[in-house]
Amino acid sequence: MNDAIEKYRKILLENIKKRKKAINLLSKYFKCNDDEVYYKFIMGELPDKGKISDGIYFFFHGLGCSVKNDQENWSVSLEFGPNGEALALDEGTIRYLCYDNYNEDYDIKPDKLIGCLVENGIIRLADERLYNLTKKNFNLNDLSDKETMDLSVAHRYIFIG
Repeated sequence: MNDAIEKYRKILLENIKKRKKAINLLSKYFKCNDDEVYYKFIMGELPDKGKISDGIYFFFHGLGCSVKNDQENWSVSLEFGPNGEALALDEGTIRYLCYDNYNEDYDIKPDKLIGCLVENGIIRLADERLYNLTKKNFNLNDLSDKETMDLSVAHRYIFIG
């Protein structure tokens, strides 16, 4: 693994650590498993925004949720993926994190970044089967309710290392 890929891996890992803290706060607050938060929100079972405790707030938006922790001075935006995965990343977020966290010339051109991270085992598609379905004509009746909800986030990636 070259130095540029290792630098990007570390940047993504630091963000994933914050995301883990955020989903743990949310799942404890809502008394559910981490992978249930997305589905409960989509089904209208959770409020759009709120206060978890003093200085800790959440705000659901689109297919994600922002969590702000004033006590520890951090904030992060969760992007949900298939199977309720709360640590998913879309391409725009990956590029933003990797390129906006330092002021050097690009080690890897932006249009090559995702491919390089996949090739080096840093990220993978969250659900390749569902992602491939989005590229074809198919019958929604062939999918479970959760798979139908997951189609909208099948393009996201999972950090693996």
